[in-house]
Amino acid sequence: LMRNEYEAFRKLYEVGERLIRGLRDVIEDSRISAIIQGLGPMFQVFFTELPEITNSRQTVEGVDKQAFTRWQNNLLRNGVLIHSSWFERITISTQHTLEDVDKTVEAAQISFKALGS
Repeated sequence: LMRNEYEAFRKLYEVGERLIRGLRDVIEDSRISAIIQGLGPMFQVFFTELPEITNSRQTVEGVDKQAFTRWQNNLLRNGVLIHSSWFERITISTQHTLEDVDKTVEAAQISFKALGS
């Protein structure tokens, strides 16, 4: 890692932060009650009215788990695989590209719209 001056970490954060920004934009445009928490290469989408999740009780009681499952299934139908649990994190790897981000954001937009209809 140090030999490449932390290139892998820079890429993880670049790709992850771009994905987070894209997903936040899509959430805002779709008017779905959801937030993203995390940073860089590790985050989660929570379907909630809360402005942020600050404790485990809020994660269990304040999150719409069925909405997450419907969204995750819609993503899968649109070619994007994320962990199926509303409690797990979405994690970026060094194999993900900015093109992958664009495809994921496009699939997320379709998937969020499907929830609203």
